[in-house]
Amino acid sequence: MKRDTKELEIDGNLTGEKAIETMQKLERARILRGQDVRLGFGQVSEIDASGLALLIRLGSQLKARGGELRLSRVRTPVHETLHRIGAAGVFSIEDEASEVIELTEIVPALN
Repeated sequence: MKRDTKELEIDGNLTGEKAIETMQKLERARILRGQDVRLGFGQVSEIDASGLALLIRLGSQLKARGGELRLSRVRTPVHETLHRIGAAGVFSIEDEASEVIELTEIVPALN
């Protein structure tokens, strides 16, 4: 049976206060209920530790409830950053051409 997928577009970069505000909005929207979530990253050209923490937290919470986090339309600089630091295993990444790129699992402690 196919699960429902909630599709949301991230408006701007995931850095600093913006990343914290984004997580608060996602929590208020009650998207963490075991469904799949696809975040559109077409407008995200930069991500920092706060943004990465948001993605790891969101991905872990969804996974614990039977859902999955997918990032779509990820720009090359952001994709390279996620890949370089080895932090993309909690979620699936689709590049700008929407080709699905599966990456290895993140630190086992997050599973």
